Amino acid sequence: MPPPRTASRKQYREFLKLRGFFGIRKTDEERKKEEEEKTKSGAEKKPHKPYIIRYLGTLKAERGRVALIIALMVVGNLFSAVMPWTSKVMIDFVLPQGSMGVLVGFCLLLLALHLTACGIAFLTDLLTSTFLGVFVTSTKHKLMRHLQQLPLQRLQDLKVGGITTRLQGDTEAMAGLLQQGVLTPTRALMQFVISAGSMLFLSWRVALASFAFSIALGTMSYIFFNMLRPFQKQLREEAAGIGGYLTEIFGGMQVIRAFGREKPEAHRFAVSVDTLFRKYMHSNILGMSIHRFDMVLWLSMQITVWGYGGYLTMRGAMTIGDLTACTMLVGWILGPIDMIMNSFSQIQSSLASAERVFDLLDEPECMPDRPNARCVTTLEQGIRFDKVVFDYPNGARALHGVTLDIPKGKTIALVGPSGAGKSTIANLVMRFYDVTEGAVQVDGTDIRDLQLAPYRRMCSLVLQDVFLFDGSVAENIAYGNPAATPAQIEAAARAAHCHEFVSKLEKGYETMIGERGVRLSMGQKQRISLARAIL
Repeated sequence: MPPPRTASRKQYREFLKLRGFFGIRKTDEERKKEEEEKTKSGAEKKPHKPYIIRYLGTLKAERGRVALIIALMVVGNLFSAVMPWTSKVMIDFVLPQGSMGVLVGFCLLLLALHLTACGIAFLTDLLTSTFLGVFVTSTKHKLMRHLQQLPLQRLQDLKVGGITTRLQGDTEAMAGLLQQGVLTPTRALMQFVISAGSMLFLSWRVALASFAFSIALGTMSYIFFNMLRPFQKQLREEAAGIGGYLTEIFGGMQVIRAFGREKPEAHRFAVSVDTLFRKYMHSNILGMSIHRFDMVLWLSMQITVWGYGGYLTMRGAMTIGDLTACTMLVGWILGPIDMIMNSFSQIQSSLASAERVFDLLDEPECMPDRPNARCVTTLEQGIRFDKVVFDYPNGARALHGVTLDIPKGKTIALVGPSGAGKSTIANLVMRFYDVTEGAVQVDGTDIRDLQLAPYRRMCSLVLQDVFLFDGSVAENIAYGNPAATPAQIEAAARAAHCHEFVSKLEKGYETMIGERGVRLSMGQKQRISLARAIL
C-alpha cells in the first residue's frame, strides 16, 4: 500500500491528464451521459420565470422594507459618488484661494459627508441582514412543517443528507437571490452609470480609453468564469462525497473494528483528502493567476488614465483636479464589473436552491384529513383488518387479502419469517401508509375517516431498531408526553424495568445519553423505548 501522498500525487496527475489543465475536459462517458440526460429531460426542463415570479411573490408582504433598502442604497451611492469630485474641488477651487478658513470649512464638509455615507451604509446593511435573516428563518419553519407531512417513502428517497441540504443550505442560498439578483446589480449599475457619466463630463477622451479596458476586463472575466465554474462544481461534489464517506465510516465503526479495517479506511480517507487538496491548490493557482491578470489590466488602465490624462493636462485640455478625479473614478468603473460577474455565479446557485425549495413545498402531503373526518380519543372495541392488500410505493406487494381482528384489551403476537408482513401491519395500524385495497377499521370506522393527529396520540410504538434522541433519560421517556411529571416518568420506567439501571447512572434520570443513546447498551435502549411507549 503506497503512502497517501504518493497515491494522491498519482491520482492528481491522472486527473490532469484526463481533465486537462483547466479541469474542464469531459470524458466520452460523461458526454454520452450528458446527451442521454438532455434527450430524456430536455422537453421537461422547467423555465426559471415561474420560480422568479413566485420568489418575488414571497417578498410581496415586505415590499415596503425592500423599497426602503433600495432607497437607502441609492442615497448611499449618491453620497459616495461625491467623494471623487472632492479632489477636483479641492485642487481647482479651494487651494488656489489660499484661505485657511475655506480649507477648514471644506474639510469639515468632507467629514460630514463621510460620516453620513457611513451611517447610511450601516443602516442599509443592518436592514438587509435583518430582512434576509427573517426571510430565511420563516422559510425554514415553513419547509420543516411541510417535510414532517411528506410520505415516508419520499423522505427515505431524499435521505438525511438531502433533507439537511434543503432545510439548511438551500433556504440560506435562496435568500441570496435578493442580494445578488436585485441589490448588488442595482448598486453596480448605479456606480457604473455615475462613474461613466462623471468621467465623460470631465474628459470624454479619457473616458473612452477607460471603457476599452473595461470591455476587455469584462470579456475576460466572463470567459474565465465560465471555464472554471465546472471545475469548481466538481470540487464541491468531491468534498460532499468525502463528507458522506465520513458519515458512513463513523456510523459503522463497530463493523470496521470487528474486521480490522481501520488502517485501510484511514489510508483511503487520507488519499482522498490529499488528492482534493492538490486539486484545490490547482484551482487556487488558476484563480490567483486570473486575479493577477485582472490587476495588470487595472494597473494598465490606471497608468493609461494618468499618462493620457497628464498629456491632456499639459496641453490645457484638462485641469489637475479633473485628472485626479478621473484616476479616482477608475475603481468605480472596474468595481461594478467584478460585482456583476460574481453575482452571476450566486444568482445561478440561488435560483437552483429556490427551485428545489419550491418543488419540495409543492409536493403533496401524505395523508390530509378528509373533510368530515372524526376525532377519536379512546378505543372502544378494537382494530380490524378487512381483506387488506398493500403494495409499497416501489410496487412490492407485502400483504394480500389479510383479515385480522385485534380486540381491545388483548395482546396479539404476529409470528412469521422475514418479509411476511409483520412490520407492515404495524405500519398500517399507525397509518404510516394507506392500504391498497380493503380497509383498516378502528371501532368499525375506516381509519382513513379518522383525524390522524388525535388517533396517533392514542398509539405507542416500539421499533425493532431503537431510536433515542440526544437528551436526558427523562426527556426520552417523556418524548410523547412532554407534560409528564417526574413521578409519572419513574412509574413508566419501573413498568419497563429500567428504573434500576437508570437510578445507578451518574445523574439518574437527568443523565445525557448521547446521540441515538450511544452511552447505553442495546438492552437499556430497548427498555427506555418501552418506557416511552408506556408513558
